[in-house]
Amino acid sequence: MRNREKNHQTTTGHLPGNMLVRIGTLGILCTLGLALLVGRASFGIVFLLVISALVGAWGWSIHWAYRRGDSRLLCLSRTVTSIVICMFMISLVIFGMFIARSSAMPAHYEQMEYALILGAGLEDNHPGRILRSRLDRALEAWRENPEITIIVSGGMAPNQHISEACAMAVYLEERGVKPDRIIREDQAKATAESIVKTRGILERIEPTTPLSDLNLGIVTSDFHAFRAVFLAHSHGFSGARPISATTPMSAWLNYALREYFAFIKFALTVYAH
Repeated sequence: MRNREKNHQTTTGHLPGNMLVRIGTLGILCTLGLALLVGRASFGIVFLLVISALVGAWGWSIHWAYRRGDSRLLCLSRTVTSIVICMFMISLVIFGMFIARSSAMPAHYEQMEYALILGAGLEDNHPGRILRSRLDRALEAWRENPEITIIVSGGMAPNQHISEACAMAVYLEERGVKPDRIIREDQAKATAESIVKTRGILERIEPTTPLSDLNLGIVTSDFHAFRAVFLAHSHGFSGARPISATTPMSAWLNYALREYFAFIKFALTVYAH
């Protein structure tokens, strides 16, 4: 009877371990394939590779613990797995709360002097869905306060013929914004670069005004508002406020998860320096 119970425990115990090993192995193979397809090892690829390796390692530890009948090792594996999952879920919920708080902040258009629109990719040399929502949100601000100077920021992707800044400026001008109310920043490839280059532009335009005294609106998507404003504050724009564009719920979760990992990357980079 004892042997039969032990065999049953061992057989059933192998299942979660084997499943985790297979998931980890599949994750590693898919991540390596993605790296080959993209042609470079970005942070996201390295992160997925590490996570896949950890999942596989946990699977092997559980599998080995059942094979040896080592209850202490099995307990440790389960504990570590539970702690990591709980930490991930808690941090994700907290980050989601910060996103919701940032996107719900009132913009106060009447007080704004500048509105920085962050790029979000083009489709056939025209603003894509996410970028259009940001531009439409900026148009709302401009209609409320036509004295706002709009800064459009975004460089040119390898598969495009115009920069994001150019496409955004054309979109705004077609809807009534005068060209002299638009400043084009067409070099930035990422959010941090947009903030830095905007800082340089405003330091030239407002040489006697401290950055902290400028009323700058950051026009971006709701899932991106928290990190974008956080970056702006870290570069001296302590008065920056979000102007958040709503993202369809069907796409929000995907973008929010990407933003979660992007914020972790940013935090690790700051900590490393």
